[in-house]
Amino acid sequence: MMAQLVEYLEKHVAIAAGIDFIQSAYDTIQKIKSKDGKKETGCKNIDEWIRNGYGSELLATLSNGLEAARTILFIMTSPGIDRRVVSEDAIVASLVLMRHNIAKNILPAINDCGHITAGMSKSQLHGSPIPTKKRRRRSSANDGGGTGGGSNDATTIRDMGKCYKAIFKLTGHTVLLMERFDILIQRIPLEDQHIMTLSAGALVSLELDPSTDAAVNLSHQLHVATIGMVTSIFRQYVKLRPLIVEDLFALMLKMPSGKRGMKTFPIHCSKVLNPQIACELSKSLLIGATGISSTPSSNIQPISITIMSLVQAAVIRPSVGNTDFNNLDGDNNNNSQMYTPPRLTSGLGACQAVSDFFVNHLLRRCSKKGEDGGASEFRPILSNLIEDLLLVLLVPEYPAAEMIVLSIANSMYRDIIQMTSSKGGKESITTTYFNTIFDALGKISAAVARINKWNEEHAVRLELPTIRENNNNTQSAIQHLDCYCNETEFGDKFMLKCDRCKAWYHGDCIGVSRDALPEKWLCDGCQFDRIVDIERDRNMNLGESGCSPDLIDRPYCMRRLVIDYLSILSLNSDLTGIKDAYEFQLARWLKELDTANANNDNVVANDNSSLISGLIELWDPRSSPTFNVGDNTMNSKSLSGMLSHLSDEGRSRMVVDFSCKLSTLLTSFKSQVGRIVKLLESPSKSVRKLSLKAIEKIADADSNLMTNPFIRNAVTRRFSDESISVRDAVVSLVGSYCVNSPDVANAFHPALIQGLSDSGVSVRKRTVQVLLDILLTNPTYEGRAEACSVMLRLAADPKEDDTVRDLIYDLFSKIWLDNTDKAGEANRRSSRSSRNFDDIMSPLSRVSNLEVVGVGATPSGSKTPLSDSDAVSQLPNTPQTNAWSVATKNTRSTTKKVRSRYIQIRCFTAVHQMVEVVKAANTEHDLTLLFREMLSDTPDSDKTKKSSARKKRSGLAKNHIAMLVDSLFEMLLAVEEDNEKPTIEKGGDIVSIFRTLRVFTDASPSDVLRHLDTLLPYLKIDNGLKHIDEAEIACSLCQILSRVVPELDHEDCERLSGTSVADDLVAITKRWGKAALSSAVQTLCLFADKELSDHSGIFEKRLLSLAKTFYSYLVKTEKSGDYTTKKKTKDHVQRGLSVLGSICQYCTSSSFDSMEIEDEDDDDDETGSSLKAEVVTLLRIAPLCEVIFMKYYDNVTIDVMIKVSALQALSGVFMAHPRQMLKLEMSGVITEVMADTSPEPVQRESLRCWRDILLAEESRVESGEAKARMDSKKNITVSKKISGDQDADATLFGGILTNHASRLFEMTKHRDKEIRFAAVDLLGHLLRQGQLNPNEATPHLLALQGDIEESIRGKALKFLMLEGEKRPDMLRQRLSAGVKQAYLFQIVVFPELVDVSALISVRKDGILQKECVFASVYKESIAKIKKQRRGLFRNLLTLFDPQNLKNGHSKQNDSYTNDLMLLSFTSQILAYLPYSVPSDVLYIIYYISSNIALQGADLLDKFAAFLRPYGLASDDELDDVNSEEDELEIAVRNHTEPSKNIAVLSKQNPPFNKSGFAKLCSEAGCLILLLRLKGFLREIYNLSESRCSGFNPDAKEVGEKPILKSSTSSVFDSKLLIHSDVDDRLDAMITMYAEFRRLTRKEISDSSYLDDDDESDAEIVILEEEEA
Repeated sequence: MMAQLVEYLEKHVAIAAGIDFIQSAYDTIQKIKSKDGKKETGCKNIDEWIRNGYGSELLATLSNGLEAARTILFIMTSPGIDRRVVSEDAIVASLVLMRHNIAKNILPAINDCGHITAGMSKSQLHGSPIPTKKRRRRSSANDGGGTGGGSNDATTIRDMGKCYKAIFKLTGHTVLLMERFDILIQRIPLEDQHIMTLSAGALVSLELDPSTDAAVNLSHQLHVATIGMVTSIFRQYVKLRPLIVEDLFALMLKMPSGKRGMKTFPIHCSKVLNPQIACELSKSLLIGATGISSTPSSNIQPISITIMSLVQAAVIRPSVGNTDFNNLDGDNNNNSQMYTPPRLTSGLGACQAVSDFFVNHLLRRCSKKGEDGGASEFRPILSNLIEDLLLVLLVPEYPAAEMIVLSIANSMYRDIIQMTSSKGGKESITTTYFNTIFDALGKISAAVARINKWNEEHAVRLELPTIRENNNNTQSAIQHLDCYCNETEFGDKFMLKCDRCKAWYHGDCIGVSRDALPEKWLCDGCQFDRIVDIERDRNMNLGESGCSPDLIDRPYCMRRLVIDYLSILSLNSDLTGIKDAYEFQLARWLKELDTANANNDNVVANDNSSLISGLIELWDPRSSPTFNVGDNTMNSKSLSGMLSHLSDEGRSRMVVDFSCKLSTLLTSFKSQVGRIVKLLESPSKSVRKLSLKAIEKIADADSNLMTNPFIRNAVTRRFSDESISVRDAVVSLVGSYCVNSPDVANAFHPALIQGLSDSGVSVRKRTVQVLLDILLTNPTYEGRAEACSVMLRLAADPKEDDTVRDLIYDLFSKIWLDNTDKAGEANRRSSRSSRNFDDIMSPLSRVSNLEVVGVGATPSGSKTPLSDSDAVSQLPNTPQTNAWSVATKNTRSTTKKVRSRYIQIRCFTAVHQMVEVVKAANTEHDLTLLFREMLSDTPDSDKTKKSSARKKRSGLAKNHIAMLVDSLFEMLLAVEEDNEKPTIEKGGDIVSIFRTLRVFTDASPSDVLRHLDTLLPYLKIDNGLKHIDEAEIACSLCQILSRVVPELDHEDCERLSGTSVADDLVAITKRWGKAALSSAVQTLCLFADKELSDHSGIFEKRLLSLAKTFYSYLVKTEKSGDYTTKKKTKDHVQRGLSVLGSICQYCTSSSFDSMEIEDEDDDDDETGSSLKAEVVTLLRIAPLCEVIFMKYYDNVTIDVMIKVSALQALSGVFMAHPRQMLKLEMSGVITEVMADTSPEPVQRESLRCWRDILLAEESRVESGEAKARMDSKKNITVSKKISGDQDADATLFGGILTNHASRLFEMTKHRDKEIRFAAVDLLGHLLRQGQLNPNEATPHLLALQGDIEESIRGKALKFLMLEGEKRPDMLRQRLSAGVKQAYLFQIVVFPELVDVSALISVRKDGILQKECVFASVYKESIAKIKKQRRGLFRNLLTLFDPQNLKNGHSKQNDSYTNDLMLLSFTSQILAYLPYSVPSDVLYIIYYISSNIALQGADLLDKFAAFLRPYGLASDDELDDVNSEEDELEIAVRNHTEPSKNIAVLSKQNPPFNKSGFAKLCSEAGCLILLLRLKGFLREIYNLSESRCSGFNPDAKEVGEKPILKSSTSSVFDSKLLIHSDVDDRLDAMITMYAEFRRLTRKEISDSSYLDDDDESDAEIVILEEEEA
């Protein structure tokens, strides 16, 4: 009976399997459209066909077939029935029906593409995938399926939609059939072929692309059934797992490509284990890690859930291994035997294998090139898969997500290491794969970082809150607010009090409303303590089967809660994969316990063993005696039931903390980030750059990671990366977080400062932009002063790129000058009310009278403005970042007052920062240059955008100078009035303020003039500060006054003459140092010039009195000679010389013309009436002082420092009267002071004085002062004016110094570094003014590149670069002469050196490195042009020509030695020049090979001819002279003193010609150095012999890649034995001879070997041609 039933059902299944309802419906629609359609179909329309026509029969047959197939499978799986009743054919028929129905009916219906597939031919259908929405849109216009027009096509699609709805009704039958197949797979073993057919047929449903809500619901049912069935197959049939995974990859290419179509599977999870807050955190992982801007969906791809289900399905029950003891010999006397706990077979081993298999194959496809099934298709799949895995990472129901993510990360790290370490160029074909890898790693690590950060900020509150007492009332009441919102005050919100700890919580925060108030409520901390107590009691009641109470802690309970809750869900819920998730979590816990057993001692192992046994019993909850759910319900008394009593916030925190503590992915975050950080040291430039981008994603999640020392140091090292693109990327990375995180800005401040000096223009530009953002948004930036100082130096550097300089100008314009945006201000006026203004205003602005208050008027209790960081931090830096508002109802005058006050605050902030910059740099020079440039304007003819920006900056600067000056004086007064700081400690601030005032005095002296009355009291110099600070203030103040005085009129001078200004200036000259007294004298002279000329004013009188006082003192002292012994007298003499020298320099009324007649009268006067004080007038002061200055200088017994002071005073005379230098030159004084016999201080000071005179004359001419003086002289004719008489003095002294050029060159090699610096400084100015021949000066400047002093090298390099820009060919041509000068420089300046070296130590990136002396010159001036490089190489290599040693027969051995030492020095230069491209090195090697080929053989013949008479060479001249080792070489190899082991060398008849042999050895030394150089260059740059020999110097090198040095390069040996100071030089010469022969043989053998290879290759080509 049962067999007949099965046979009957099988017939129904077979009939249904042949039904293609979609095709039949399409054909019917086409027939209905025809003329005889009604007759053929018997229906008027498709609706009638479906309800009453043939379509209804097809649907009924299909429905019956599905029911019959399900019945057959039910019979097959029912217990107690013989399975042989159902034949294999019946099962196959049911399988075919399921697969056919899904592929032919359900898939086209849900995808809304049946009208397309039905209209295709069979060949088209088999060759095309199932159309998705994107393909449907693309083909809808071309594929209507009928003969009609567009309206007919629309009708067809509409009619097919009705057919789809009919199919939708049968989908439920298909789902039930698939579920029955799932049961069949679990209970009855089937053949592998049938299993794979089932799997492939079910997986087709993953191609569904639903377009309506109804279709989405149906597709989800099919997906659930498919995943369940495939998971069962995967669990039961282990050997088929690889095939199923492979099927997934083919399926991935057919899946819908749209985001909406892909993510249709809702995440099935319990609200208890995955509360709302945890869900929001999971969604935020995608926003932060993937760059998604909108809120992500809660759905994922069906393929993603399938992969996770397959991995979880591979879990197996762990089993305990055999117990093993260390003592197995039956000896029980040893009580200390060690117990080895039994080990478990991991239940996750298969899961990990599946995960790794899938990930490896997916990544392999992502790295493969090609269109069909290549990387372009699989990379988006990988990206979407990672997003899905991250979305469920915190969901306990999907524990496999973590395992797959870890597999992806580990595999990607492995691929990176393999690709970057391979030598076959694999990296070049996987460049885009690198992007995919690092993008994925960045997503994963960023998600992990975000979770860990959230967990730190939302820690689980499991401890009881600390209770505090509130004693406001008479009775002590315990009150404590411990809510999750972290509020500390009790408000008006509804609150609950824990019945156990009495802590209060907001009802909204814990999810309890006033209407649903429980009778008894416990907070999460108390509830969790209750859970711990219950679990301990339960295990104690279990006796020996329970685990130790010591193991039951909060982490244990957190894990037990999750596992127990999953077990209940697996028993009571229909959710897919819950049982697998439960077993997966349990197996992971068991694995961790087993690992702990293996690593810990016996006591812990015994405790864990009981827990392991209990957990293994939980594998099947129904049969477990320790399972504590009783009736499988989550009541309030059960452990898992208590989980639901925790608040949503508490459960969210518990779940996240559970993941952070127990998840391998989350706990290994540091190692994951560490691996990415280590990739920053990769040799691959692309890897380093992509690593930075990955770190940027991670830092997006947690910016505090940037301050981690490990990450910070690794990122900082990339600022010194060899690749500009990497350095640019690291600056961008750091800049992304410096703006919003002050800690990051402070941590990377040194690196950003380094970025400002980077060689890449793009890096410097980006660094400036980053610093601009920091300075605008972070008022408390610790490195503000240093950063501004460095940028000021960059802007002042004439070699700086114009774009960088413009960025710096814009930066300072924005932070110091730009106040507000007009449009923004208008918006702010209408956006806020007046009552909010006081809340946003800084303390400095909360004053009653905004119009008259000064910036320095800070509130009571505030610090001084200079150190008030709180006040400054609240000041807005830009209108974009700080919204200042004005009341909408305020009057216009009030608005103006507020606006004025705001500008005052901005100006105060600006000057505060300027003072900090000046204080940090200890100079105002760069700031002066900045304002000078910002105040300058371009000509009207320049209409470019750059000109417009410059004019805008200039306008801003001019408009704000006055306000900035006012703020500076307010700041000065505020510092003075600060009573909290001791007066003596204010010196640095006051000095910096005065230095900053000097800047504005240069820019706008009229604005400083308005505050003159504030400045004058400081002339007393009695501020109570340190002596050094007082001296600096005196100097700065006098310089300020010297610039302000020209702005005064006669009335102002008259008013000031009634004050003590003149006396104060005189006092400064008598008390303070040279700089201060010089400025004071200059100010006195300017005041004297401003006074009315009809009578002598007070300033002129004081000046004349001062001159007479010091003049008479010098005359008296010179006659007495007391200054030679007494220190006090020496000091007074030096001060007198300085004061009189300054008077001679600045007094414009003095003239030498008034002394012409008096000089004739004084020639016969022994004492000289001109030396009397009575004859001193301002008109005669210069000639009188010149005489006394010369007396002090000419005195041979005088102290050398007085000579220096006298020379300085004389320079003051010459600055005002340059023609007097002719007299000095004729007397030979200039030659004397510069002579080598002159004291070093005098030489040093003479150079400085000559420089000052040159600059003074240059300034006099360029400023127009010379012309003004000429115009004021009435005795100068017009012809002289036209001829430029005003320039005569300017060229006079330059011509005089030109006569001493040779001595200046010698002084650049002086052993005193200060003299060398002064000499090169003077040479540079002479070159710039065109007073010196560059061809003569350039070699000496080149020699200074070998100086150990960086300042001297930098100064010489600066002048060399200037000359290189003007005359690039000259610099290259003179470099050979510079080599010789550099060699001589090393010998003269550093005689203590044993060997002269062309390498110097320089500090780069904080590391001391060796560098060639000409490296900087080569990089800056020669390396950019190929012609210049090749010319330089030829010039240097020409020096090695042996013919250069034959410049006469009179040369001795020492001369040859010196020449060879120079060549040794030159070879070092060639070895260590910073070559940038391979062609440069190949050119040198090519030149050496050509030279050796010509001259090497010739020299070998000469050696043979020379040694033949002594029997040391073959008698036959035709023999190969270097085919093998000769007697001399053998002696060198076997003996340390070869000359003593060769008898012929010791014979007296004939005597051995040592001088002739030395000459030949010297020639050989030239070629030895070349051969060594060739070998060294080949080794250090990894150049093969074939590449070297194949180099063509005439070929054009296009797009040549940079050359890289070997990381394990050796040191170049440039030392020849002939250099050694040995008693017997014959041994050294023999050794050189042997080395020359050996290197020459090697050179010949390498060439011949290469020729043989070329010949063999040619033979192969010939043979191949013959065969063809």
